[in-house]
Amino acid sequence: MSLNEKYTLSVKEVSEFISLSVSSIKRLIEIGDFVQGINITQNRIAYKRKDIEEWIDNREKKLDPEVSKKKRKIKCPQTLQEIDDALSNHIAKVKSERQHYS
Repeated sequence: MSLNEKYTLSVKEVSEFISLSVSSIKRLIEIGDFVQGINITQNRIAYKRKDIEEWIDNREKKLDPEVSKKKRKIKCPQTLQEIDDALSNHIAKVKSERQHYS
């Protein structure tokens, strides 16, 4: 039986269905940004496929188009020198902001 034919899905099946890792789904659950599961047993939770589809549909509407325009790519430091430089820049920025508010 394919995922599209099933009424309820396990968290692993939900992961496959929406292309998110199980850990990402669990994080969304922890912050209350995912559908409510159904306690099938004490250790088993299932999710209605219909609820997942509605969550996806609403998720698309929630995302602000302005957010994608504000994204900027950053390069993670790879060497100790780059880490030191990034830390120095951050400290300078924080000090500047503190002086601005003082």
